[in-house]
Amino acid sequence: MFSFLNWESRSGQFLAAAVRIAFGVLLLVAAPSNRYPTGMRLLGVLFALSGLAYALMPGDGWTDLIQWLSGEGEGFYRLGGAAGGVLAGAFLVEATKPEPTTV
Repeated sequence: MFSFLNWESRSGQFLAAAVRIAFGVLLLVAAPSNRYPTGMRLLGVLFALSGLAYALMPGDGWTDLIQWLSGEGEGFYRLGGAAGGVLAGAFLVEATKPEPTTV
């Protein structure tokens, strides 16, 4: 989807930061209306802070980070996706599920 973007550039850095911050704010806004508001707020704050860290990182530090992540290979991405993505996704599904009703 974003293959046209050079992720090692400043524009790639700021786009990554903006996406993280936007998702964090979205989680913070949605927190009061779900089953686990404290957990959702914590996840939102973590996303927003990581986006802020991306935005404040020097350009050469960002480039080094992207090159390091790219050099780790597919195993690193699979492990990160399995550990972080699946757990966070499962939490979001559980937190946004409607409360069971008693009849």
